[in-house]
This record gives sequence, C-alpha cells and structure tokens, in this order.
Amino acid sequence: MKTGWMFRRSDRMILHRAGQNAPSLPIGAVPKVLGKITYRDADRRHTKVAYLIETEEGARIVQAHQILDGTWADVVGCDRPVSRDECQAYAKVMAMDLREAPEMPSIPVKDADGGLVLPGPESQDLGYMRTGDPDEEAALAAWRRIATLAMAAPRTTLGLSAFFAAPLTSSLRSIHTHVLVLYGSGQKGKSTLQKVQAGSMGNPGETYKIFGALNTTANALPEYLIQARYLPMTREELSSGGWGLKEIQAMVSRILGGARRDRLDQSGGLRSSIGTFRSMLCVSANESLLVPGQPESFASRVIELHEPFFSSADASDEAVALSEQYHGWPLVWADRAGMFSGKRIQEWRQLHDQITKRLSTADSGIPFTLARTMSQWVVGGYMLGELLGLPQMGEVAFEDARRELPRVTDNAAVNNVSPGQRVWELVAGAIAMHPAMWLTEHVLTSDAEADQYTPRDVLGYWYKNTKTDRTELHVYGEALKRMGLEAGVVLAPGLGELKRRDILRVTQSAGFKSKPPTRKLRDRVRDMVYIIDVDAGRDAWDPAEGSVVPDVPPAPADDSPIARAERAAIERAANLTPPAPAGGDVTDSRAHDVTSEAPALVVEPKAVPETFTAYPQPVAEVTDQEWENLAAKARSNRTRDALRIGVLGADGLHLPNCRPIPGVRRPASVNDVPELMAAYGLKTLYLHGDMLPVLGLPEFDPRKEGGPQAPTACEWGEPGEAIAKMRPAAGVSCWMTLTTPEGKRLNLAIPAYEGRFDKLGLPGRGGFGGPETAAVLLDALMVYLVSTVHGPADNPAVIPYYLSPNKTAEDFAGGLDRDDVVSGVIREMAKKDDHHGDGPKRFQRWSGPLAEPISTRTMVSPQWARVPNLAEETDEFLHKFDRVAAWLPAFNSVVLGIGDPTHYAGGRAYDPLKAGIWRVATVPPVREGVFEGLPTLVFKEASAGGYWLVNPDFDLLAEYWPEWAAGVEILEAWVWETSKRALTGMYKKLLNMRRHVLRCQEEGRPGARWVKGIHGRLYQSFRGYLGRNDPRYDHETGDVYERDIYWRPDWAKAIMALANANTFRALHKYAERNGRFPLSLYVDAVTYTSEHADPAMAKPGEMKLGTTSGTWSSEGVIPLAAVLDRLKTSSDPEGDNAHTVMREYLAEQKKQEG
Repeated sequence: MKTGWMFRRSDRMILHRAGQNAPSLPIGAVPKVLGKITYRDADRRHTKVAYLIETEEGARIVQAHQILDGTWADVVGCDRPVSRDECQAYAKVMAMDLREAPEMPSIPVKDADGGLVLPGPESQDLGYMRTGDPDEEAALAAWRRIATLAMAAPRTTLGLSAFFAAPLTSSLRSIHTHVLVLYGSGQKGKSTLQKVQAGSMGNPGETYKIFGALNTTANALPEYLIQARYLPMTREELSSGGWGLKEIQAMVSRILGGARRDRLDQSGGLRSSIGTFRSMLCVSANESLLVPGQPESFASRVIELHEPFFSSADASDEAVALSEQYHGWPLVWADRAGMFSGKRIQEWRQLHDQITKRLSTADSGIPFTLARTMSQWVVGGYMLGELLGLPQMGEVAFEDARRELPRVTDNAAVNNVSPGQRVWELVAGAIAMHPAMWLTEHVLTSDAEADQYTPRDVLGYWYKNTKTDRTELHVYGEALKRMGLEAGVVLAPGLGELKRRDILRVTQSAGFKSKPPTRKLRDRVRDMVYIIDVDAGRDAWDPAEGSVVPDVPPAPADDSPIARAERAAIERAANLTPPAPAGGDVTDSRAHDVTSEAPALVVEPKAVPETFTAYPQPVAEVTDQEWENLAAKARSNRTRDALRIGVLGADGLHLPNCRPIPGVRRPASVNDVPELMAAYGLKTLYLHGDMLPVLGLPEFDPRKEGGPQAPTACEWGEPGEAIAKMRPAAGVSCWMTLTTPEGKRLNLAIPAYEGRFDKLGLPGRGGFGGPETAAVLLDALMVYLVSTVHGPADNPAVIPYYLSPNKTAEDFAGGLDRDDVVSGVIREMAKKDDHHGDGPKRFQRWSGPLAEPISTRTMVSPQWARVPNLAEETDEFLHKFDRVAAWLPAFNSVVLGIGDPTHYAGGRAYDPLKAGIWRVATVPPVREGVFEGLPTLVFKEASAGGYWLVNPDFDLLAEYWPEWAAGVEILEAWVWETSKRALTGMYKKLLNMRRHVLRCQEEGRPGARWVKGIHGRLYQSFRGYLGRNDPRYDHETGDVYERDIYWRPDWAKAIMALANANTFRALHKYAERNGRFPLSLYVDAVTYTSEHADPAMAKPGEMKLGTTSGTWSSEGVIPLAAVLDRLKTSSDPEGDNAHTVMREYLAEQKKQEG
C-alpha cells in the first residue's frame, strides 16, 4: 500500500492517515475473500482468475478488473471507492487474501483419469448445481413423478435424457457438439420440456443462464456456452431474439464449431477464448431450422424433435411445478454417485457402443453420426433410471429413439444436398410432378402431334441413345433455367458436379448444353438441351431401400452393459434414498447455497395413475411412410392442421400411423367432441357410419331429402357450454364447424350423410361415406391428403377436404385470392330482370346481352342414342366403355376469358386463341356420310338470326368442314381480348392426385378406390358449380356475394364444350378408321355391340384400354338378346336406350351378387 494507507485485520478495516501526525481514520471494511475462482482451459492451464467474496446476500463472484477499479462495491452493496489510492488499498488487501483462499474451478474440467470435475454452485453464476427445496426425500419422489409423466408421452423421455447425458458429449466415441431443436406450433410442451431439462441441472430461474429466452446479442450466448463447456444449456423460442433465419443459422454454425472465437486485443496481441463448448444446446422454435443446401454440420448435428411433449396440459403444469421446486438435485445426485468419474465414463462408453449397434443398421456417414448422437441421449435415460430407481426409463428412451431416428435421418438426407443433387432433384421432381410435360422423341417429332404442344407445355423429351443403349432425358435449356429461378437454385455449380459424375453428357466443347441429336429434333425443339443420364442420377441420389433401424432390435445379453445398467436401476429402486455424498456429509454440496430459508412445499408429488381410461395414449405404428415424411416436413399451420385428423368408429379411434385405440370414451353429445379432439390434438374428426346407431344419430334415408349439409334435429346434436358457436346452430349434417369458447375452430364430419359422391343406380354411399370400416375410411383420408401434395419439397402443402366437393375444388383451382376470375359483365347477368317490382328475382333466366349466348346449349349433345341396325342385332353382346378422366384434359387445354369481354356488334375474324362466343350466319351440313351414325350436332337459331358457337364448337366444325370455316360470316362476337388457360394449375394438381391414387390402388390400399371416385367428382362437380343457376347472395345487401368468385357460366360452357368435342373426335376416329359406330353416348360413356365377350376384342381397333387420361375402361358387358327389344325404342324420347338398360341390368346384377 501507499504511505498513509493501513489495514486492520481485527475488523478488516482500511485506515488512512493524511499526514505523519494525523489520526488514522476508518475508510471501510474489506469483504472477505472466500475462494479463488479459476478459469482453466481444457488442458487445465490457467486463463484468468476471479474472486469469490462474502456479502450480506451470500457469496458473490467479482472479476479481477472489478477489484482494480472498485466496482466490486456495486456487487457488495456498499459505497464505491472513489480515489485511485483507495481502490489500490482495497485491491491490495483482497489480493493478499486471494493467495490463501482455496481454488474453486468455475468451468468443468477433466481429471487425469478422464473424469469430469464439475464446478460448485457458488463458483459459477450460470446456475448449475444450485438446488431448491432441501428435502431430498421429497425431491426424489418429485423427480420420479416427473420421469413417469415424461414416459407417458412420446419423445419426452428422449428429450429429457438428451439433456442429462450432454456432459458426456466429449467423453463418448465420436460425439460432436450438437443442437437439439424442439419445434412445432405453440402450447405443445416445448418450453415445458426445456424448463424440466434445466431443472435437472440447476436453477432455471431468470437470475441464471441455464434456461431463458434468446434475448442476447449474437456474441453473448456463445460466451455463456464456453463457460458452461461440458454442461448443456437451453434457450426457448428463437423468434424472441428478433433474428431472421440467416442470423440464427450463423449463430448455430458458430455453436456447432465450439462457440470459440479468438480475437486481437488493443495491443494487437492474440486473445484466445477460455475454451470451447463441447456439449448440447437445446432450443425451441415454431419452424424448422433445416432447409435444403445447408452444410453437413447442420445435417448431422442439428436434430429436430417435433411437438407435442407431455401427454396433457395438466401433466405439463405438474412437471414444471415440481422441477422448479426441486431444481438441481438430479445433477447433484449424479455428481455424488460418481457418475462422471473416469471409471463410470468407461462404463457409459461401453453402454453407448452397444446402444448404437442395437439402434441402427448404419455403419458410416451421416446416418451413423445421427445414430451415435441419439444413442448418447438413450444413455441419459439409463443414467436417470439408475438415479431415480426407474429401470424402464432407458428402454423407453430407446424406443423413442427408434421411432425418431428414421425421420431425423430422412430430414438430414433432404437438407444436406450438394449443388449437383439440388439440380438433379429439380429434374427428378419435374419428372414425378409433371410426367405429361416430358414426351418421347417419336411423339415430339410426329406430324400428327406437332400442333398439340407449345414450348411451355413441354419441359423436355426422352431419347434412346443407340450408341450407348441408354435412355436419356433431354431437358430444354430455358425450362431448366426457369425451374432454377423458381426454386432459387444456382445451376452452374450443380451442372459442373453432374458433369464430373457422368450424369450430364455434354457434346459441345464449352458449357453444359448440347444440341438435340437429330435434325428433326433440332427443327422441332429450336433450343439447346441438357442431356441427363437418369439412371446414373437415380443411382447417385435416390434414397436407398431399407430402414436405418432394425425391424427387431437384438436383445441384450445378461452380461451386457445394458443389462448391467438395468440391474443397477433395479437395485436402486429397492433402496430409494437420495445418494449420499462422499464422506457422509450430506451438506457438502450445498455449503455455499445462497438460499437463506427453505421454500415451502408447493406441489405434493402425486401417485402415478395406472392407466388412462378416458383417452388412452396412441401407440405409433408407421403404415404409410409418405404420410410420415409429409408430417415431418410440413411447416405451414394450414398443412399441419390438415394432417390432424382422426376417425371414430364403433371399434375405437383411428389416428394416422398409429394402432387403433379401443376404449376411447364416446361423446355423449356433440358437446363432448371438443374434449375428445383436444385429447388427441385433432383439427377434424370423422364419424364412421357404424357410429350412427351407437350414438343414436338418424340414418341417411330419413334426412337425404334435405341435402347433405341441411341439419337434422336430434338430441345428440344440441351444443352445450363446451361449444361457443356451431354451424349449423343445432342438429347434425355431413359437415359441422364447432367453435370453442377459446376461439378454436374444429371440424366434425359425418360422411354417411354425404350423398354427392353416390353413383347413380348403385346402392350405398360413395366418397368418404363408402368405406366399410373406420380403418378403411382413415386409409382413404390419408391417401387423399398425400395425393394432393404440391409445392416445394422442403415445405409441402396439401389441399384438405372441406365442407363439399365444390368448396374443396375451389382450393384446387387456386383459392379465393385469385384476381383473374371475376368478370363484372358476367356478374351483371345474375341481377335478374324485375317484372313485379319486388327486388332481385332468383332462379330465373339470366338477364343482359350475354344471357342468350351463354344459355345456348353446347353443339355436341352429352346424351344421345340410336336404334341398332340389322347387323348389330345379330351380335351377342352389348359393351359399355367409359372414357377415363374424359373432362380432366379440358381443364388444361381450354382457353378462358379473363376480365370483361369486348362486344363486336358487327362481328370480327375468328381467333382460336381468344376465348369468345361467336354468332355465325350459317352452319355446315352435319348429317352426311360417316356423321350419320355419330352423336347429333345440335344448333339452335339465335333470336337475331344465325347460331351462337363457343370456341371448342367452332374449332370442331372447322376441323371437319374447313371449307365452311374459310367462308363463314361472323355476324356478332363477344371476345375476351385477355385470354389464357386459367385452370391449368388445377389440372396439374388433379392429374398428380389421380396418378398417386392409381398407384395406391395397385399397391392394395383399401381406401384408394373411394378416393378415385372423389377425384372424378371434384372436377365434374366443379364444372357444374361454375355454371350453376346463380351465385350466392349477400344476406345483408341482397347483392351478389363478393367472395363467391367462382361463378363463371362462360367458363363452364367452354369446358363442357371442349370435353364433348374431344369425345366426339374419338368416336369419329373409330367410325372412320374401324367402321364402328356407338349405340349411345352418355357424357363420357359409350356402348357398342359385338360378337365378342372380351372387351379387348369387342372394342374398336383404335380404342385404347387403360387407366391414363384419354384411354377407355370397360364398365360392363351383358347379353344383347336380354335387352334388344327395349333398344328398339331408342328413337322415342320416352323409350329406352343402350346406356339406361345397361345401367339397370348391371345394377340388378350387383344387387343379386350382394
């Protein structure tokens, strides 16, 4: 000390004498230094020291710079030294005390045997080892209860075990620093699990750093992690930091690298971090952190577990309350029991190796790294099981890991993609999603097909390379460029990788494009192409078959590490007392606890219930891997809600990819439905038909006259307090919307009341009302939803079935946010002429100048029949053929008007690319030659003279009577100068849906046949929905409802005309080339007579049987003699025809067959 400054040891007082003869005046007392806080690196070398000083509030840590500048006084709560000499006097005394104080490590270090030496509760400010209620007997009972609640819910035990095993990260074989992400929607137990995790390690309160929100800077969290070193931390809700995805990913990348960042000090010298983070960080988020294109470290070391956690809100609340009251004891007990000693770490290493071999079939690569990490988490389950005397806890964590590992591995495979793989997935995705846009070289160069395809219709073509005998895919250069821009993929690096892998073949000296190989292709394509070897691409990147987990894990031997760990837990269960510290001093670990008074007991540990009787927990059983993959990748709330479905049948509740749950409490009324749905997290609940008599609901027949959505009064359908609002307000219908007092909207569907999918003349329901069991109905729902998948691979979307086929079809068409559907002129037609002065009249003829043109029937009649001729009467059989998805191509090809049409009162030249309605002066003679045996083309004279034709009808006449088309006079026209194929997007979704459903049928999925019927009804009914008599009206204003945008009778007419015209073209081809004429036409079904019973022999030669759009399917064959007399009346409008008699004959056959 400087002259004049003194220290009196008796009362630890600093004294100061101003002069030689001046008295010594007291300045202040020096707090006692209790310990020297050391910060050693991983090699146990000193990096810095701090002071543990005594205060009235307990021991506090102050840093060396605080001792020098006097700011330590702020921590103590006394006056701060003001002069430099005064600061030096205090610093000198405390420095002398520090020499005699015991060393107290602040950061975990390893001893010579490889064991972990954990810091005490006062030697660090992070909160580790700080315990709550001192009653250890009650604490043990509380943590056993918490573990039991965790084991009752999927994934929860694994998440809790992962946190407890994190200190072993650097000690087990090839385990890296990693991040566990608990993600999903809110209020599903993510933060609850994090609080319990933190409570197992220490104090999760706001004063400390084990648990908290991400409200720090980008540099603060890594510094905390470095100080924790081998111990884990958890941060809830990444969005609370106000960071974007890029900032969060940058921070996570730094953490995965150990959070270390060396930097230069003011002198230019290197200032190193005090170590690296070698443990686990657990975070929660509403959205996934994994996106395609991330580096390998993200794929192998960022692992996501999807909510929910804990089985109910009550279980979550109880677990949090217990963990907060008895925080910190599990880590203290583990330290007392020597679980982190060098000897025990060797045992954990052996256990980890065995679990890894038992858990996964992988032996290298990212799947093996993920298996090792999740095996470490399972080790944590065995550690907790031993501490708490719960032998089953390790096996529960193991089963959680077995269920999660395949999904985690799939996520890694999806997101860890090289540039070449990203380009390959663009092409492979386009092949799968749009197969109709890839032609063969022969189709592309065929003169007959030349005019059918425009550049945007086709993405490329398949080419057979005769030199290599391999089939190649030639992708149009502009098409791949467009795909890359839409997906945000930079093509050049990926194309370079494809070239190196011999997947991309290049014939030019520079670049990646090539010329089409033949002159005819070059003339047709007029673009450079990318030549891709599809087989090589699939070999390189298509997912390997087989699961990453064994079907049946090998049973552990009696002397294996797993068996020894279970025996240790069994022995512990027989003697349930808290582990005593070494030397028997039970207060040693709490010697510096700042808690001055033990808190009162907040929550008494509850007895563990034996069973859940009302709503048993589901048991996962993956039967549809595509559904599992979709659920794992779904990010938007709309998609997740669509997947939250269940089917309640007489045999129990059926949930996707779960075993049936028998014994579920049945709702005594609709008022009990929200409770059941909340118990299983459902958005939509379907009641199978076999529940109608069980619940006392009316059958279909008494209520069918009112329509499927009209409510039928019954006692079960009366809402109570659990439902704030219901639509319909009371009773039951095919689709009911329930709103809870909290504002949640739930859907309750009774498909047995839905008759809009029924097939004419056949008994029973169609659609979702048809499946014979609840299990088949669930399968149909799963097939339907997966068949509607669209959008990016990493964020797929689906189209949920909602309310009715027409409302669902609106989503297929693009939803209600489209701005190119409404036409003001068309909507004016709905405002009816008022002849009586009573306001708008509904269900009358449309009004306005467009009413007559649009009301005119289509030229090709959808229903037609004729009498069989003498030659046909000698045939033995009558066959019915149905054109597969006959109307679907029309949605893709039809040109529709956008906005309002332009009226050309004096006519204008016909333009096939402009949607319009054309009044022509004359029509050609259409009953000559081959046309006499084909469906009649019908024309109705317009009031102003001439005939109204829509584009498909005009095109058909121009195709067969070109001379007429060249000279026809167009008297008047309504033309949409802005026209486009406005429903192509709907067509593509429906086409992909059909392909998926047909594949599921081939695979034997029982629900697929019902979804196939739904598919057809969606677009067929939507065509009628577009052209219905009236749009909906606003109840308040009486005017047309603005949100009802899909009222376009002109669109409906064009679609129907094109579909009928295409069917007519096919029938004309069979007549002209094969001499075969139909007996009847009913929409898309035709009948032919034949001497052959086999449909393949009976069909016209040019007709192709199949399942793809444009082919035909055989719908039945009957003996002609049985109905011949009735067919002779076909020319009579009141008589029979081939279609009706076949339908009645086949329906009677089915009734007799049962």
